Amino acid sequence: ITNSNIGQIISMANSEHVAKILTSAANGEIDVGGKAGENLKEVTKNIRDELIQKINVVPEAKLVSRMERYIKQSDLSLHALPWGYCAKEKTNKSGFGCVNNAEIEPNFSAASISTCKDCSFSLRTEVFIPFLQGSLKKHVDIVNSSSASEIMKSASKYFCLEIEEYISSIGLKQRISN
Repeated sequence: ITNSNIGQIISMANSEHVAKILTSAANGEIDVGGKAGENLKEVTKNIRDELIQKINVVPEAKLVSRMERYIKQSDLSLHALPWGYCAKEKTNKSGFGCVNNAEIEPNFSAASISTCKDCSFSLRTEVFIPFLQGSLKKHVDIVNSSSASEIMKSASKYFCLEIEEYISSIGLKQRISN
């Protein structure tokens, strides 16, 4: 196997993975959030509706196949972060929340829940809930700690609100109360 073959295999696997996530979201099997999540869910629903008009029964494999074609045409890739995906379309050169200057690529080392929450490329699914709930619990513990400084408690209160907002944007109402 050559390096180019490995690249092709990885690219195909990425397309299949993205297509399955989007198909599951369009079918209502999983919740998605974020601007990219909502936009891509609509694209998938539109493709499904177009197929339904042409075909009486739309097998999931057909929808996945059409989504793979869309993904290839738009050069879409998902970059997993602990709290969600960056749904970067390689043809789009702007709008990343983690980019603070003239860079045209997302800076994943600068990405955070704060930068991603309003980013147009943010895609969220419930698979990230355990990480988010763990982070929320740590901040709740700091808020309730008798040994934490007031500035730490204040910062943690802010992060609790931000994380809860992020979790609710996924569509799930599971929260750890503070």
